[in-house]
Amino acid sequence: MPKKKDHKALIKASALPERSVAICMNPELFARMQEIERDLRSAEAEREAAGSSLASGSSARELAEQFEAVRLEMHEHTLTFRLRALPRRRFTALQAEFPPREGNTADAVAETNIDAFTAALVRRCVFEPELDDEDWQILDDTMSDGQWRLLDNAAWAINARDVDVPFSRIASRILEASADG
Repeated sequence: MPKKKDHKALIKASALPERSVAICMNPELFARMQEIERDLRSAEAEREAAGSSLASGSSARELAEQFEAVRLEMHEHTLTFRLRALPRRRFTALQAEFPPREGNTADAVAETNIDAFTAALVRRCVFEPELDDEDWQILDDTMSDGQWRLLDNAAWAINARDVDVPFSRIASRILEASADG
């Protein structure tokens, strides 16, 4: 018979959900990686057409080394934002601060001015790094919509979506393989 869980202890030990979002703050590096990746694909296609292995080509090796160097440089320019959910009452109070815009379907569904609310939500949920108004203004002026959506989606996910026990296919495959061998 399974051991009965101590619900009081679990409740007392509970905390608000958190997520982290890593964003490379130097988009030129990403563009450079894309260029190298295209060159690598071309080199691979040329090698396959010639019937030799990709690893044997010096230009392919140089490209692979360049790719790795840029990837490592991207890590140096990546900022990891840590977000923590707001308590339920604070989340709904924040939504109420931004009434839906007249005639805006997305606002009507979310029951809030989605643009203003998500901007405020992200600011309130990011706890690491500590950002001041100047930092937020710079981010607002330099982040792409795609980068912002990474933060926006994480904030929504921890506040308004299911936060369940995660499943990892990779971890499962590794554990299966080690159990078999």
